[in-house]
Amino acid sequence: MLVVNTEKCMSCEACVAVCGTGAAQMVDGKAYIDVNLCVECYACKSVCPSEAIEEKEG
Repeated sequence: MLVVNTEKCMSCEACVAVCGTGAAQMVDGKAYIDVNLCVECYACKSVCPSEAIEEKEG
């Protein structure tokens, strides 16, 4: 499962731009990954300049 470390998130929206399922969203000015929509393609993780998107065991 992919999650956003909000302390690292720079609110650049790069993850939102590349997410093909709409799982990457902005919530309260920070990125958020909706686990119900995420297909774990890692596109968001690969474009995040601050490495804020991390893999966690679900």
